[in-house]
Amino acid sequence: MPSNIKLLFLLVIGYASCYCIYNQLFDGSSFLIEQKGENVPEKRYFKQSIGPFQTECCHFTNPDCSRNSVNDEIVFFKIWFSWSGHESDVHISQCTSGGALIIYGDANDYRAVCSNAQGEMRLMPMFRFNPLSS
Repeated sequence: MPSNIKLLFLLVIGYASCYCIYNQLFDGSSFLIEQKGENVPEKRYFKQSIGPFQTECCHFTNPDCSRNSVNDEIVFFKIWFSWSGHESDVHISQCTSGGALIIYGDANDYRAVCSNAQGEMRLMPMFRFNPLSS
């Protein structure tokens, strides 16, 4: 894990009462992220465009972020990257409602790391999803 991600981890600990999404893409790209799934009420969910090196957070007691207002609920996200000159397919990843999802890398090699409310970090898969191909 890059050292700047480890440094960012120290900042994440202060946000243990909400989940935060960190854009740490080295090439200055942005992305649109939205939370979807069974853990949020229909038509109410977190959705943000996150620019280069920006952060957006949503407190787990907010029903738009966690249906049960707990900090250990699994949260699923759809992510669309805005690479230089083109948009990506949708990607799916997950984290916890009291954690932080850190997205880093560049258009050729990007990763997601989830830190849960207890500060444990792990690399999370990001799956490409194309509903037209299924």
